[in-house]
Amino acid sequence: MSSTPPQFQWQRSPVPLTAEWAERCFTRLIALDPLLDQEEARTIAADMAERQHWRSMLPEEAADVLFQPIGKTGVI
Repeated sequence: MSSTPPQFQWQRSPVPLTAEWAERCFTRLIALDPLLDQEEARTIAADMAERQHWRSMLPEEAADVLFQPIGKTGVI
């Protein structure tokens, strides 16, 4: 299974190109935790790039939110 996102655009995303969004998210994930396995980080970024919730954010912001601790209620 490839973690390379398809080449299409999300019109309402702050970064419309899926590949660019995923690459920027991946770069931020690695910056936040340099010990992350790069293949896993690429897979996570590619998955996030397919989801409207994450795509409504800048990719760096989405990665930052992913790293926030989950509260007692399970809500970020």
